[in-house]
Amino acid sequence: MNEEQYQTITKALDDINEKLRSPMLLMDAGEAAKSLGLSEWYVRQMATAHELPHMHLGRRLLFPAEMLREWIRDNVEGGDITIRAVK
Repeated sequence: MNEEQYQTITKALDDINEKLRSPMLLMDAGEAAKSLGLSEWYVRQMATAHELPHMHLGRRLLFPAEMLREWIRDNVEGGDITIRAVK
């Protein structure tokens, strides 16, 4: 990874972390989707496929904010997420 790619990933992660800053510890699918910039349908699909950290409280599907942050960090560092600079 060159310096420009590193800076792009670092900036994107900072932007995502800023969006995820929330006084809530748990978010429902709609709140998680909005924070991640994804559709609620896609967030639910990712949870069903066990691709996104989540938990169930009764019948409610919830997303712990800190686990989402860790998931982003792990996937960016592991290479599963591709970040492209937008000009």
